[in-house]
Amino acid sequence: MKKEDFITERTKIISEMLDNPDKYGIYPTTKCFEKLDNLYDRLTDKMAASEAIFGFCGWLTTRKEKTVMSSKHDSAVIADLIKQFCDVNKLAEPKGDWADLLLHPKSE
Repeated sequence: MKKEDFITERTKIISEMLDNPDKYGIYPTTKCFEKLDNLYDRLTDKMAASEAIFGFCGWLTTRKEKTVMSSKHDSAVIADLIKQFCDVNKLAEPKGDWADLLLHPKSE
């Protein structure tokens, strides 16, 4: 879930509670908390990075088109495939400093 989607959902849940006090003016906080708990569960019930990598590689093996990756090949093709995979799986965009966070195994 993207941050904007979370903010929209959270705002909707809180607004619904504030717009619906009972006849004594008491807000339905229990229902609100339940909905917020469900929203949290949806946020944390996501694919791990390693699962995404394995899933992406598995998907590549099912495609009819050959995908070649090396220092001698154009990376635009693979970048487009990664974007397509991320979009279908609703994976978040990389953070601005994502490349600084990586460690690479030694190349042969």
